[in-house]
Amino acid sequence: ALRSSHGDMDFVFWRSETKPYTITPFKIRSYPLEDYVFLKCIGKGYYGKIFKARNRQTGQLVAVKILECTPENPEGAIIESTFLQFFEHQNVIRMVGKCHWKNQLYIFTELCGKGDLCTLRTKTGAYKETEIAFVTKKVLEGLHHIHSNGYLHSDIRPQNILISDAGEVKIADLGDVTHESLATEIYGIYGYMAPEMVKVDREYAYDQKVDIWSLGMMMINMAEGKPALTFENILLTTEHWVTSEPPTIKKKKKWSGPFHDFVQAALSKDPTMRPTAEELLQHDFVRDLKLQFRILPCLCPACQDAWTDFIYSGHSTLQP
Repeated sequence: ALRSSHGDMDFVFWRSETKPYTITPFKIRSYPLEDYVFLKCIGKGYYGKIFKARNRQTGQLVAVKILECTPENPEGAIIESTFLQFFEHQNVIRMVGKCHWKNQLYIFTELCGKGDLCTLRTKTGAYKETEIAFVTKKVLEGLHHIHSNGYLHSDIRPQNILISDAGEVKIADLGDVTHESLATEIYGIYGYMAPEMVKVDREYAYDQKVDIWSLGMMMINMAEGKPALTFENILLTTEHWVTSEPPTIKKKKKWSGPFHDFVQAALSKDPTMRPTAEELLQHDFVRDLKLQFRILPCLCPACQDAWTDFIYSGHSTLQP
């Protein structure tokens, strides 16, 4: 449940069926340019625009997402800022501030200067298996945190996984986060939607395993440089999954056995057979990665050398 009152902007959403989680209200009519200099637009979509900005006092660079937030329809913007404040985890994008001005909500977050996984690929070239394993593990850790609090992200895809200037992996775009007991709506991009989400005769809420499916589809994208599936509309998506089986990775000899096995498990068509984020963190594909590797290898030559030494020392079955 979400409660809002425009007078003091006090919002409450349900963390579980019995425990409400109260979010600190943001300031009303606080002028966003009072504290920040807006530098340039770095993204835009149906939700609004994202700007790069600099704090006038500290010089800190941030990203600013601007969302429509009117008294009549505040929920969409509020939900995203609420969950950004709620999910404090090293692999979830961190909010540093927010304000409301002229029916718009300004959400200030840490700046991930390397961009999303698609943008990064254009700069670094094709991803290596070690890099896919690293991203996968960090996304799983972020998802496990979200799931353990009773929620699901609903829109995991390369464009929503950001890389910070330090090379850290961050789950972003929490606008479609849903409580597990209320997961009945259709969210995300058709090619990343789990079959159970678009099932015509679905009479029950789907669960957090739709995020695992989307992660598996994202891994194929990272490996092949393009989406495994694309659909023009929800009808074609639904029709496809009536008879079709999940996609698999092409060029099978290029990738290790654990990689193929992980993707196959994540893309189990039957959600009851699909592992959870917690279970997949114990999979051979990601379990043996050294915990101190916090920087994406393709951004750091020294780290890449360390990965190569680690792989060829017999501690990993991954392909370099």
